Amino acid sequence: MTNEHKALEIERLLSDPTNINNVAWGYLKLGLEAEDRLDWDDAIEQYQRVIELAPEDKKVRYFGYNNRAYALLMLKRFEEAESHCISAIDVDDDRHNAYKNLGLTCEGLGRPIDAATSFINAAFRNGTDERAWLHLQKLLTANPDVLAQKPVLVEQMEAIRKHYEAYYGGVPKLN
Repeated sequence: MTNEHKALEIERLLSDPTNINNVAWGYLKLGLEAEDRLDWDDAIEQYQRVIELAPEDKKVRYFGYNNRAYALLMLKRFEEAESHCISAIDVDDDRHNAYKNLGLTCEGLGRPIDAATSFINAAFRNGTDERAWLHLQKLLTANPDVLAQKPVLVEQMEAIRKHYEAYYGGVPKLN
């Protein structure tokens, strides 16, 4: 889709202020454009507009919180990001992105066990997205005592490893 088509689509979505879901989608798309420009402050503002609208559409509500958390992470505003990750999970705990972002948040806050748990939750929810597994591997390399501190993580990792091996022929590897 060209930039002109994107702009027209956003204009259409924002044109009827009585259609809260469409307006929220418009702001979500403006946030994504801000991310493309690496303008994290603008992205945070656009996603806040989505959140404030409180759209009925569960998907746009989830991504308002999740994407705001991601933009806050990019600015290393971990404490703020954490609450938005949790809000996204509250909206839809079947999606993986907020768990992955929560893992990054917990890692940034110096809570590696919580980070590992979140990365595992993300990997369970979407085995095709390797990022959570790779983040987990980096975390464990930097914090080798995490598994000894919470042994249940070993069992959970083994279940994910078996899934990767069964469906993809092996686990994703760090470069």
